[in-house]
Amino acid sequence: MRPVRDHITVAVANGAVEVISNAEAAAARLDAGQQMRIAADRFDGPPMAIAQDAVGSWREGRRQYLDEPLAEVISDLNRYSNHPILIDDAALSGLGVTGTVFDADIDRWLRSLPKALPVTVTSYDDGSVHIGARTRE
Repeated sequence: MRPVRDHITVAVANGAVEVISNAEAAAARLDAGQQMRIAADRFDGPPMAIAQDAVGSWREGRRQYLDEPLAEVISDLNRYSNHPILIDDAALSGLGVTGTVFDADIDRWLRSLPKALPVTVTSYDDGSVHIGARTRE
C-alpha cells in the first residue's frame, strides 16, 4: 500500500505568512515558530508551535514529525530511502509518530519502530521493507 498525501504542512522560521483557504473562505496568520496542516479543501486544525530550528531541517537530512500518521511518515521517508517501505495493514496507517529520522539512519529507525508502535518490520530479499501489525502473544 502506498499512501497518498492529502495535505501539506506550512511551517514558518522567520517573519509571518498568511495562509488562505479558498474552499473555506478563511485565512490564518502563521508567525515564526508556528506550523499548520492544510488539506486540499480546509485547514486541518489550528496553528501549532514548532521549534524554529526544526523548520527546514530537511535541508540538513533530518525529518521531524509531531504526531504524524504513520502512513504520512512512510510516504515521506520513501522519498529518501534506498528501498521501498510498505505498510501491509491499512489499520496501522493512522498510528501517530513523533520523532526525528535522519536520512542516513532510516534503516535504523525502521528497526526501532517496533519498540514504539505495535508493529513488526520485515526486510525481504527484493530489498523492500514491510510494516505489519504485531500479533498479541
